[in-house]
Amino acid sequence: MEGEQKSKFKSYKNLYGILYPQLSAIAYYYVKDIEASNEIVQEIFLNAWADYTEFDNDINDNDITEFFYDTVINTCMNTINDKQKLKIKSYREVFKSLYPQLSAIAYQYVKDSQESKEIVQEVFLNAWADYTEFDNENDKTVFFYDAVVDTCVDNIKAKLTKGIAHNKPTNPVMGESKKQL
Repeated sequence: MEGEQKSKFKSYKNLYGILYPQLSAIAYYYVKDIEASNEIVQEIFLNAWADYTEFDNDINDNDITEFFYDTVINTCMNTINDKQKLKIKSYREVFKSLYPQLSAIAYQYVKDSQESKEIVQEVFLNAWADYTEFDNENDKTVFFYDAVVDTCVDNIKAKLTKGIAHNKPTNPVMGESKKQL
């Protein structure tokens, strides 16, 4: 029995050497973090050792390889889902804490309550879409304040440009556009 155990260990070690680089690359594709991808694969191999020692000798390498690939992908998807949940929670907290102040700042620029709220929401949606991450609380606050002010200025410029294009000067006597004269 002990000889069979050593043989399985040697076989498992060889399997590890063959599959580890491929599985790490797959994990990296999903989690975009080299350390996290290596940890995922190492943990899967460690946890699978108990199952591997119970495998019959008739199980083929393709079944074992498929097991590892599926396990790595499933683990990565769970990791992504966990990160997504943390991201949602983080953004929700930032939104709740900064929304009133950012709306007030936007209002100072656009002088419209509804538009100021929409600007703040737009900034948060864009930051969410870009998956903006922050090193500290100050970075978050500065980023959102700057983004709100920039968006307000852009909206004001767009209104002015649009207003100039649509408000053609008229002839006060005839009430017609100068271009029509």
